[in-house]
Amino acid sequence: MFKKVLGFLKDEKGVHLLELLIGIGIVGMLGVIVYVGLKNFAPDFLDNFLNGIKNAIRIF
Repeated sequence: MFKKVLGFLKDEKGVHLLELLIGIGIVGMLGVIVYVGLKNFAPDFLDNFLNGIKNAIRIF
């Protein structure tokens, strides 16, 4: 039963959507942890970093 469900969740590229979602969730949690840590311990660096990203997006 479980293998049928996992087989059903496979998309065209052969990547399990379930594995993809788990991977995105782990990366997202790490991103949130890093963001909160920087916001608490290095707020100036975080602001400069985000402004740098915004300026880079404006250039393109």
